[in-house]
Amino acid sequence: MVELLTAIRKNAVGLAIFAMVTAGAIALTQTLTSERIANNIKAAEGRALNQIIPADSYDNDLLTDTLSIAPFADAGLLGPVPDNAVVYRARNQGQISAVILPAVAPDGYTTHIDMIVGIRADGSLAGVRVVAHRETPGLGDKIEVRKSDWIKDFEGKSLLNPEADGWAVKKDGGEFDEFTGATITPRAVVASVYNALAFFEQHRDDLLDPDLSPARLAARGTSNGN
Repeated sequence: MVELLTAIRKNAVGLAIFAMVTAGAIALTQTLTSERIANNIKAAEGRALNQIIPADSYDNDLLTDTLSIAPFADAGLLGPVPDNAVVYRARNQGQISAVILPAVAPDGYTTHIDMIVGIRADGSLAGVRVVAHRETPGLGDKIEVRKSDWIKDFEGKSLLNPEADGWAVKKDGGEFDEFTGATITPRAVVASVYNALAFFEQHRDDLLDPDLSPARLAARGTSNGN
């Protein structure tokens, strides 16, 4: 009987240790995987930043000259962006020449489409790049610049160019091409870019204020003096 109880205790201890090790391994894997995904997205953003705003067109450190999106009013126009999302600011001789906004189209064919939208100080689009998506290969993935030039059609456009009713795919009466067999994806991207332009217009003064620091913005709580 004593030997049986001893064996049971040993087995129980062994199972407990196995469960702890397994749980720890799973937690570590999840942590490493989430960190890897975040790092991959960050790397994609870095590459895309210089595609939108060439490195020789600004004289500041673009990756560190940022403002948090969180304190801005109407940030919902940018879609469900992460809490730590930031605006990148490009400068020339201290003056802000362009900003790069995060934007998330919540209504892609499969799930969210993560983008960055570069807007020059005059309100025209410097460029748009998709940094993460899960759209259908061979169809919706044409939003990637390495798959097609479709995303480049935004360059030079602005909130009023085209007019509001032109900010749609051609199937909906707008000016932007859709993809054969895939309308939902480009429709979602076009709407998200338009909303990013609307956000920029609402917060133009703050976004282009060369003296607006992250601390000042955070202390104020919202933009436009509210």
